[in-house]
Amino acid sequence: MLVGPKTSRHRRRLVGREAEFNSWDVVLRRPDRSPRTLVVIADPGLGKSRLLTELRDHAIDLGHTVLTAQGRQLRPPRPFATLAAALDPYVARHRDAPGVSTILDEFASELRPLVPSSTARATVPGPPATQRRVTAARILLEALADQSPLALIIDDLQWADEGTLDLLGQLCRRPPTGVVFGLAYRPRQTPGTFTAVVDAMLVAGDAISQPLAPLSVGETRKLLADDIQDLDAHRLHALSGGIPQYLLALAADHGRSPTNAGISAPLQAELAPLNEPTLLVAQAASVLGPDFDPALIPAVTDLPSQEVVMALDDLERRDILRFSETPGRLAFRHRLVCDAVYETSGGGWRRLAHLRAAQALRDSHASAVLWAHHVEQSATVGDRDAIEVLVRAGDSARWTSPASAARWYRSALRLLPDDAGSNSRRAELMVAQAEAGLDAGALQESREVFLNALRDAELPSALRSRARLGAAKAAEYSGRYAEADAVLSAEIDACVTRPSATATRLVQHRALTRWFEGDRVGARRDVNRLLSEAAPLGRTSIGVASRCVAAYVLVLDGDLRAGSHHADLAGEAIDSMPDAALLEDVIVVAWCSWALLVSGRADSTIARLVRAVALARQSEQVLALALLLTVHGHALRRLGRLAEARRALLEAFELARLLDSDHLALLSSAVLVEVVLLQGDRPEAARFADAVRLKERSGTNWVTACCVEANGRVLLDADEALSCLEAVMRGCGGVELAGLHPTGRSATFELLVRAALARGDRILTRQLVAGAVKASQELGGSAAAYSALAESRLLLDRGDSAAAVERAATAEQLFTTVPMPVEAALARVVLSSALRADGKRSAAVSELRAAHQAFTIAGAVRLEEAAIRELRRHGVHYSPTSSKHQPEERLGTLSRREYEVAGHVARGLTNREIATAMFLSEKTVERHLSSIFTKLNVRSRVRLATFLYGSEVITPPESCLP
Repeated sequence: MLVGPKTSRHRRRLVGREAEFNSWDVVLRRPDRSPRTLVVIADPGLGKSRLLTELRDHAIDLGHTVLTAQGRQLRPPRPFATLAAALDPYVARHRDAPGVSTILDEFASELRPLVPSSTARATVPGPPATQRRVTAARILLEALADQSPLALIIDDLQWADEGTLDLLGQLCRRPPTGVVFGLAYRPRQTPGTFTAVVDAMLVAGDAISQPLAPLSVGETRKLLADDIQDLDAHRLHALSGGIPQYLLALAADHGRSPTNAGISAPLQAELAPLNEPTLLVAQAASVLGPDFDPALIPAVTDLPSQEVVMALDDLERRDILRFSETPGRLAFRHRLVCDAVYETSGGGWRRLAHLRAAQALRDSHASAVLWAHHVEQSATVGDRDAIEVLVRAGDSARWTSPASAARWYRSALRLLPDDAGSNSRRAELMVAQAEAGLDAGALQESREVFLNALRDAELPSALRSRARLGAAKAAEYSGRYAEADAVLSAEIDACVTRPSATATRLVQHRALTRWFEGDRVGARRDVNRLLSEAAPLGRTSIGVASRCVAAYVLVLDGDLRAGSHHADLAGEAIDSMPDAALLEDVIVVAWCSWALLVSGRADSTIARLVRAVALARQSEQVLALALLLTVHGHALRRLGRLAEARRALLEAFELARLLDSDHLALLSSAVLVEVVLLQGDRPEAARFADAVRLKERSGTNWVTACCVEANGRVLLDADEALSCLEAVMRGCGGVELAGLHPTGRSATFELLVRAALARGDRILTRQLVAGAVKASQELGGSAAAYSALAESRLLLDRGDSAAAVERAATAEQLFTTVPMPVEAALARVVLSSALRADGKRSAAVSELRAAHQAFTIAGAVRLEEAAIRELRRHGVHYSPTSSKHQPEERLGTLSRREYEVAGHVARGLTNREIATAMFLSEKTVERHLSSIFTKLNVRSRVRLATFLYGSEVITPPESCLP
């Protein structure tokens, strides 16, 4: 087929396929040099056809004549049908072109299968020699390309006939003059003889291969930028696996229907050639699920085993099914393919298939979890046996997959008959469903189910306590602290005469809720009650949870010694728990770890947090995961690991917004804003602040006070010192910062001291410093360090340089001991200024160098650049590579290929120029650059060049040599 006209057109920008497009551009611009063939290799849905359309249009824009074709599953196959579809229409129109008619007459027999409408039927029947047909095709293509370069683009070669594949392979190995090829196929379905030819061409340098990969989350955002909010990008990426076709189809239906036309229509083309038994086996497999045991297929289909085996082989050959990672099992190539195949069968047949599958699994004594899905799809209302199977499945999955557990309980509820005899069972299942759903992150849905259960006046007391606890937790995580407190208090009062584990849980959450609400006295009262009950409970999960909550409240309220003691006891118990036990209460790790990091021991809790995050992620306890990631990010930020902290906090923030949890969104964003500011990304910090409306937050509770403080950092960073002072003092309880927890006040006082000094308000500065000193009394650690830093700033402003040196040095030592490396480096900057004012220039420069190095290691770009500016004020020309041994040591971490890329960048080459020079794809160059920037701790191409040449390291170190 001829594609035209040859004019430029506006195209939607390709996402994630820039390297492939650039490779094609190289092929097109030098049709007389190798390589002259681009091979696009891609699994279904990755967008090879969309890419080929772009490649076709680009070839037209560059003045090429483009012939296109697509392999098709023809029965019976016609020799050379695919090539004929590309050549025949064009040749028929240009038969009279110079030399073409002569070639057609001379090679009529050889060319007739390729251009049947332009050649006379051979007088002597019989197939010509293969080599003569290759020669004829080459001569014909060269004649067609004589007027303008020719691009032959063929898609879906996995379905092309054998003659086309053989002829193409020979033509591409020695391409006709003026002709380039763009070929695309699915690797799992293409004959090995052709892929072997492609491999040989790649080795010889006669072709460029571009295997398409799924899109990253970032590329997903770009692809869906016009259709969906950023918030949903992670969810859709997870559902689709980054496959563009599935992403677009899901986004078009807002992620609700996996079987819309965008997925079903292409799949129908794949299923059309299947015979009836093979289609039946595919549908039976979809009933069993995305990953299934093929031994169950005969029972579901009622087909003979031999026929099933043949059908499964055919489906695997067509890449509808693949071998699973689990030995002995098969899987659909994607879950959405399974869903689409499932929808091709009738509802009545599916119900019977599920019934057969359930019976087969029951007979094999499989776990209820394995056959609950089939019971769910086949049972009828009132089936008591089915209800019990679903409940057993829910109980089994309660902690390993709470979302699945909620589903099984919900299905059991649907099967309960609507009669008075089922009321107690219904209430029990409603509470169980809501509890599981809450852990899975369904805050609002679970809250509604809890409230519906509580409307039953005859609800048993134990269930009522569980329902009120769940409703209060949902309110707490939604940021409705007063509502949570009221619900918890009402039930705690009712539980006075019947103490239980649930009653203790109620007190635990009321202590947390009261703390968040700003009721310090009430929270401490609940903590005292918890601790009085914790000793007899020992290392039970409820006892450990009580100690974790107590430690959290005590530490934040300023009682570091008692809080740390209980955190240590709880931590030891947590570390001794097996994973299965910890899964049931993994969220308590967050409270224990938060207590430890605030008391200055963030490094001691990282391993525990990593374990808890992994367990929560594995079990899909989304609510716990969001909180644990927040605490993990906070700990990493204190340890100066800013890049890791940002990743953890960003995931926590996005999860919180997905859960519609105002509480978790505020907790994560308050720390995230600080991290992003330290990294020098002011627009991103402002975006996060706006996303949770930090500027609009007011009130006296602790969470909103933390958010106001975070907004104050954004304002001061934007040189709005007065706005910072007004906002923070108004939102955090006045000049005394009464709205903040005691252990956090010193850091905020230090922030306000900087703002007051920027305003030149010395009276307020002295007042704030006095507040910092008072807040740090008896606390020590980071509170004392912030207080000393605030004092040193005031002393330096007053001209008392000797005293400022002493206080800044004290702050640096305390921050180093905690450890908080970024803050220790900040103290060094102040110390440097004090030393300079005291006439000790050499010592001042030494401190600044040390501060700069610490900022560089942490990735605190804004502070790193400020340190360099300060050094220049001291008259020191300083670059990131001034250390004598640092460049050699860092360059030694590069591979030889990375060093070559770095050298090209330092010489001013673009990524495209580097890719051409090194025979790499542009995407590969980008990956190398990302690795280089990480290893060398640089953030830009200019910094990389400075690193290489400014340090006088011109030749690669030994580790980069072969």
